[in-house]
This record gives sequence, structure tokens and C-alpha cells, in this order.
Amino acid sequence: VADDIHFQVKEFGDLTSKRQYGMVVTNPPYGLRLGVEEEAADIVRQMPDILRKLPTWSHFILSAAPNFEELVGQQATRRRKLYNGRIQCTYFQFYGPRPPRRAEGVSAERLAAEDLGPEESEEQPPEPETSLGPAVEGEAPPQTAEDAVPSSEYEVPSTEYGVPSTEYSVPSTEHPSDGTSPQPRPAPRPRPEPKPAFGGLPTRAKDQALLFHNRLTKLARHLRRWPTKQGITCYRLYDRDIPEVPLVVDRYENYLHIAEFERPNEHTLAEHSEWIDLMLDTAAETLEVPRDHVFCKRRERQRDLGQYERQAAEQHTTIANEGGLKFLINLSDYVDTGLFLDHRITRGMVREQAAGKRFLNLFCYTGAFTVHAAAGGAVSTTSVDLSNTYLDWARKNLNINNLLGEQHRLTRRDTLGFLREHPPGEHYDLAVADVPTYSRSKATEEDWDVQRDYPELLGRLLDLMPTGGVVYFSSNFRRLKFDETAVPQATIREISRQTVPADFRNKRIHRAWRLVKR
Repeated sequence: VADDIHFQVKEFGDLTSKRQYGMVVTNPPYGLRLGVEEEAADIVRQMPDILRKLPTWSHFILSAAPNFEELVGQQATRRRKLYNGRIQCTYFQFYGPRPPRRAEGVSAERLAAEDLGPEESEEQPPEPETSLGPAVEGEAPPQTAEDAVPSSEYEVPSTEYGVPSTEYSVPSTEHPSDGTSPQPRPAPRPRPEPKPAFGGLPTRAKDQALLFHNRLTKLARHLRRWPTKQGITCYRLYDRDIPEVPLVVDRYENYLHIAEFERPNEHTLAEHSEWIDLMLDTAAETLEVPRDHVFCKRRERQRDLGQYERQAAEQHTTIANEGGLKFLINLSDYVDTGLFLDHRITRGMVREQAAGKRFLNLFCYTGAFTVHAAAGGAVSTTSVDLSNTYLDWARKNLNINNLLGEQHRLTRRDTLGFLREHPPGEHYDLAVADVPTYSRSKATEEDWDVQRDYPELLGRLLDLMPTGGVVYFSSNFRRLKFDETAVPQATIREISRQTVPADFRNKRIHRAWRLVKR
């Protein structure tokens, strides 16, 4: 059988086939022997998004993961418990669409009779052929999903293709011989659309894509002139305007950065991936952006003081322009790109006030505020962050704007530790603290909590500034209770409304305050 077997070395994620029908049989790593169960679970999580590329195939997976169906986001058509050596496993069977029943030598009359259904045909149709896979331990494979009747507690029932059939009644054209009124008789059941084992578009997906297209068209027309007049090439275009399409679309030059916000739905993971692909295709076509210039991230609701982690390692970077300055953005690897568009106005305020000032940037992230301050004529800048990645990013942003120099200092330190250990005196005239809601790191024993720690941060910061020193403080924590009496050293004014750009219809994207040292 050597001529019938083809071997190929390939990444699992690159699985493809030109054959219309077939089956995948796989025994993915368990991770038990090497103690890497979580890495093995990551492979299982990838399966729905990869196997949906073969929508007409069936898939048979032997796994020891006790929560396998939870990891792939859907139930199998059938399942069997068995052992692989001493390891208790389950053989999961996901049936795809049946191949069409068209055998050689079958007459047109026979095919027409089959199309009427067995109750309409004088002759019963032959048993359909199937390529759904081999029998399990002598058991005949099911010919349809209805035949997949559970034979044990480990099996689950399924309707054909997962779609309930609907009966329709139509009036008969034949009149009874007894002269009575003709009675309607049931018409043949419509054949349901074949449903892939993994994937397939959810029911309302195409309607939602049309709504999304119409809304993007309207917004693009509305925003066509405004950014051009302002010299803005990076802006927010769509912000969950349609509840059924909970996406945020930002335009960076000729790229689209789309964030999907977590929401409950009844889709399987593979169906949701199909839905996302449809929306990305819609956005690319509507906004006339190449499809490979569209990037999507998933924003999940943060629970138990969790943090956003790196999502990929593709390193797809490009240059974005703002106010005549250049910024390196990463469209593929992180939830955020490296340039917060909602702080565009605040960065302009800092630039206008920076001439001749000593500038301090706390939680500096990628140094966008620092670049604006340096371009505005700050005599010195100090940027503080605990992440080497972000400090290196800030250094690159200064470099591409020809602003590197000894007067621009980048310091790796946690913010409160930096302020607590700072020598006393009047060292800074202008400062920015765009703080996270929560931050933790192995490099420090103390976590940052904005509600708890903001009074100490602002108090210690103002102690390092002369009378008239200005601090811009901002947070995206909507429930922040800002107590002005906790910061008696300054005159405080909330400027949230003035700092949210016009392209942000969500006016609560952040809160901001301007503090002046007394």
C-alpha cells in the first residue's frame, strides 16, 4: 500500500486538502507523561479553528482530556470511552455532511424517486454510501446523523445536520373522484443545508454583516473630511454601534485594528470564528482596505484582577503618524497597538505646554506622551515603566523622530517605588500619569490598584514639583471615586469631556483631571 500513503511534515495549523470529502483521524498529545497538560490543551483549543477549513469532512479524535468538549466548544456527534494503554480516553466522533448519493448505473427515474423521499417512492432507495469513517469494534457506522442513536451514557443524540426539519403543506392539484373538495397533502420535506462538523455561519450572520456594512459605509462617509482637515490618519471608526456586532474598528493609516468584546452567545467556537471572518471580510471590502491589512483581537472581561496578556508573536509593525510625529505600532501581538487614540487631544495639550519644562511620564507605556513633550521643546524628559518591552518601544519612538539624547531618560522601575525613593526637591514642571486600573509584576512585591493608590501617587508626585507645576492624571476605570480632598496640594479640575476626541462616541472611554500645584 506504499503508493496509497502520502507522508508530509507540516504545522497542524496549516492543515489543508483539495479533496471535497474525507476524514481526519487524530490522536493529539495528552501531555500526561511529560507533565505538559496545559500545552496539550492549547493544541485542542486550536482544533475548531483549524478543522473548520475542511467543512465537508468528518473528524475523529482520541483524547485523554476530561474537558475535551469544553476545550473545543461543542459536543461530539458520538463518543466512546476506551483505554489507550492504561490511560482512560474518549473517542470523539464529529460527523460532517454526507457525500451526495450519485452512484453509476442509477437511472434518472430512480434518482427522481429518491428525491421524492421514501414515502413518495414506489421503490425504496438504496442505502446511501458514507465516508464517515470506520466502524468502532465491529459496529456499523451510522448512515445519517439520525442513525447515531446513543447506545451508552457516553453518547449524545443528534438531529440530521443539526438542523430541525420543517414540513410544509401545499394544495393538491388532483380532485377526488367522489366530488368532494381537494384536500391538501404534505409536500416533500426540504433538504436541510449540510452542516459542517466544525464551523458554519450562525443563522443571522449574513444579516448582521449587511447591517455592519451599511453602518461602516455611513460612518466612513461622515468621517471622510474631518480627519483629512485635521491631519489625522489614525482614528476610531466604529464602536459597537450595532449591539449584534460588538466590535471596535480603529483605522491606522491603511490598516484596520478590530477588537472584539466578549459577550455571551450560543455559537460554537468554530462557528464564532466563521462569524469573525465574515465581519473582517465585510470591513475590509466596505472600507477598501486589503484583507491582509485587517487585524483582530479579542478583549475579554477581566476577572479576579486579571491582566491582558500577549496574544501573538507575529511582530506585524508599521508606522502611524500623529501631529507630524511618527509612532511604531504593533497590530498583531498585543490587545493594544502602542498608541492610545483616545488620548490624542491630551498629548496635544502636553506638547503645547512642554517648551522649557522638565517632563515626567509615569506608567509611560510606549512613550507617546514623552515624544510629544520632547517635540514640544521640553528641556528634559523622564519616562518610568516596569516593562523592558515598553521602554525599548519608547526608545524606538524617540529614535524614529530624531529625539534621542541624554536629556531623555528611560527608567525601569515601578512607579510608586520610583516616587518613594526619589530625592526630595523640585525636579519636574510638567507630568503625566495615565495609570492602569490594576497592575502586577513578579519584579515587585506590591501590586498597583488605582482606587487604593492614586492619592499616594499624586501626593508624592506633587511634592517633586514647584508651585504652578501641572499634572495630567487619567484612568479608564469608570468606577474610580476621585476624592479631591485626598490631594490637598493641588487645585483640581476634571477635563474628561475636553479630552475625549470627536471620533469617540463613547464619551466615557477615559476620565482625566488637570492638577496645578498650589
